Amino acid sequence: MTGMTGGPGAVPGTEPVTVLVVEDQPQLLKNVVKLLSAFPAVKVIGTAMDGETGLVEAAKLKPNVVLLDDANEIKHAG
Repeated sequence: MTGMTGGPGAVPGTEPVTVLVVEDQPQLLKNVVKLLSAFPAVKVIGTAMDGETGLVEAAKLKPNVVLLDDANEIKHAG
């Protein structure tokens, strides 16, 4: 990845913070991604519509931050 240039929140020579957004409401998910994408210091690298998929995506993508809707349930086996 190359260094970022300009824009609000951008720090020259630094990499953006990577984010995985987990939200079960499609319109809210779209709006959150759109909002976060407006900041050069943030890069949305993935989305998920439920907690279980969010766990899989987090393990695969290894984001710096997971933005998780607190209503999303993660069911545990056993």
